[in-house]
Amino acid sequence: MSDLIATNALDHQNETIRIAAQWAQEKLENFTLDVENNPSGQKLVKISHIISRRSSIDIFSGQSSEIGEFATGIVKALAEGDGVLAKLSDVAVTVLKKVFGAASGSAQTEKIYEITFNEQGGLDRLDVFFFCYRFTSSGMTDKAVVGICIIRSAAEMDDDNRGAAGNWPTRGTRW
Repeated sequence: MSDLIATNALDHQNETIRIAAQWAQEKLENFTLDVENNPSGQKLVKISHIISRRSSIDIFSGQSSEIGEFATGIVKALAEGDGVLAKLSDVAVTVLKKVFGAASGSAQTEKIYEITFNEQGGLDRLDVFFFCYRFTSSGMTDKAVVGICIIRSAAEMDDDNRGAAGNWPTRGTRW
């Protein structure tokens, strides 16, 4: 009988984690759509195209003091081979400590937006989204669903030397 109860409790925990992971996936997808569509109400640097999109949904199980190491591991895995993204590791640790600490029984999110120079000297826009849901149910208080999405885009470069109609000046044109 006790084995059946333990099995049911484990099944319930797994189902709860699965549902929270689906919720995290929806949040990451909505974030991606927001970046792609760049709502006109936002005063962000426009993008010409997305260079890379990397996301991860993981289950953290441990003490809050271990979340930093967990975050570093996720970002390093997501940033493999990308020097610009690898620099996000310290930021991820800080943000995940913040959202993990505040997330008990609720979802916490954080968005980061940065303009950086890429390896070729061009401007890139980084949009980063963190999601954390920390469980409060008995036996699950040391668990959380953590989602991270990193989108690296090429910043749209408009030339300010064009005329009002967007045309290049011709010989003899007066501004």
